Amino acid sequence: MRILILIIILNCIALPLSAQFSGERMLVNDSSPSVQALVGIMSSYLEHRDEDRFRQDLSDFPSQNLDNRSACLYQQANGRLQEALGNPEQTFLHYRQAVQIAELLHEKDEMKAIAQTRLAVFLMNMQSHGLAIPFFKAALPVLRKSRLPSWDQVTYNTWFRLATCFEENNLPDSAIYHSTRLIQFANEFMTSRLTAASINGLGERIMRQDRCEEAMFWFDSAFHYLDPARSRDKMNITVLNRNMGNCQIRLGQVQSGLRLLQEALDLRLSNTNANMHAMPAHRIWKDMMDHMHDLQMESQAIALYDKYAHSWFPSVTHLRTLLEIWPLKIWVLQLKNKKSEADSLALVYHTHKLESTEAQLSNLSARVNLSNYIESQSQIFEQKLELQELRHAELESTLRFSYVIIILLILGVIGGLLAFYQFKRNRLLKMQKEKKEQELRTHILEIENQNLQYENQLKQREISRIAADNQVRTKTKKQILVRLNALKKIDKSKQPKELQILTNEIEHAIQFQDKMNLFQQKIDLINHDFVDNLKSAIEGITESEIELCKLIKLGFSTSEMEFILGKSNTSIRTSRYRIKNKAGISDSKAFNDFVQQM
Repeated sequence: MRILILIIILNCIALPLSAQFSGERMLVNDSSPSVQALVGIMSSYLEHRDEDRFRQDLSDFPSQNLDNRSACLYQQANGRLQEALGNPEQTFLHYRQAVQIAELLHEKDEMKAIAQTRLAVFLMNMQSHGLAIPFFKAALPVLRKSRLPSWDQVTYNTWFRLATCFEENNLPDSAIYHSTRLIQFANEFMTSRLTAASINGLGERIMRQDRCEEAMFWFDSAFHYLDPARSRDKMNITVLNRNMGNCQIRLGQVQSGLRLLQEALDLRLSNTNANMHAMPAHRIWKDMMDHMHDLQMESQAIALYDKYAHSWFPSVTHLRTLLEIWPLKIWVLQLKNKKSEADSLALVYHTHKLESTEAQLSNLSARVNLSNYIESQSQIFEQKLELQELRHAELESTLRFSYVIIILLILGVIGGLLAFYQFKRNRLLKMQKEKKEQELRTHILEIENQNLQYENQLKQREISRIAADNQVRTKTKKQILVRLNALKKIDKSKQPKELQILTNEIEHAIQFQDKMNLFQQKIDLINHDFVDNLKSAIEGITESEIELCKLIKLGFSTSEMEFILGKSNTSIRTSRYRIKNKAGISDSKAFNDFVQQM
């Protein structure tokens, strides 16, 4: 697991600088000659890697009176030189100065993003991942929105490093989130090979959280973006086979996992065109041996060791690599009952392990001291910025005081002008007052006219009510007369019964008339607002429909409506249907509630 993390960190550190430098070159298309000269100096260094020549070129460069973009790039060039010479303190100071100058540039300036990225990469190499995160996050939006096509690779590298910093800073959820976003970016703007590499990176981060089943899904998805026939994809396939094999063994699928690791090892050994950053074959071999050791697969371990120990194993000369492999070799020698060779190798291993541990502790102490130094310098820079802000605030305060004096003088002049025009102003106010009084009198007359019109409307409604009442009485009398005439013509034996029916109808008419008088008073109270609300709520309603709505609001039954309006039951139902359609209501109960709320 630690070896896998170390590989990722080394890959991040070893990402080529040419991609970022290509972005810098694109920036100088319309820039000043000083920026072009600096890019030429840095291009020469990246091509020849000659520190002495680089230092001489920078010393010959006229660094006075530079604009902000040139000064920012100049500090970056000095930081590159100090980084090449192995002076981390001076490197940090130059890169931090470049970022400080870049703060004066526009927030969307690519030069500012370059400075922030350069400092973040240095902090990442110094294992200060927490300090690198804010600079990566500040540079990433500018890189993503850049219209320069060659910046896609720079954006990809920056995003990948940001996810790595989150993971190294014990923020796995943030690392997985940015890895997912990186996959979307690579799928849209990058090649299928880099898309597969992004998916593989996400799977490795998930695998390091012991979520092997989920990691297997991502590893399997990455295969769809690779072509086994292409030599450039073979290394990615090797890495995917190795990762899937380790996942399967963790999930208990030992044989299939070992088979995938064997395929990855064979593919790596057969790929002679692998570049310098490719995964070494001995790491896959070590994974297989580690699993066999944990699972006590002794015979398989001896066979695997014998198969490769005499082919490429002797060519491994790097001490760190040997320290990783020697414990497995000691174990195999013990299995073969070669105790003397195992003890001799174990003595050499422990000696070198102790020396390596001491060197690592010394290096770690130096890195801790450097990290503390970087943090202290960052605090110093922040304090300087705060001091500059205080000075700027003091200058602004002085300027505000000057502005106050100027404003007072202006106010004095304005006061004189106001005094000069005071008489005209008073006269104007008097004219406006008279005009308002005239408007008020006019408004009062309009209100009185409206009151007269309202009284006329009330009188008209009273006349209409009396006419309707008379109409109802006349209609009742005519009906009684018709019934009396009909009574004369019928048989005398049936007359008492018909007289009783007629008497009941007359009593009902009298009661109905009393009810009409009572409800007519309510109509007079609600008539004005009720009619206005109906007309505003139901577009195109007629006067006859309004009268029907009045009777509905007052609670009359359908038979009573027939008698009042002199219409049939069918006619009243048809009128109700039309009103409901105009109001957009289909339910009868909802329509009655709607009328009652008017």
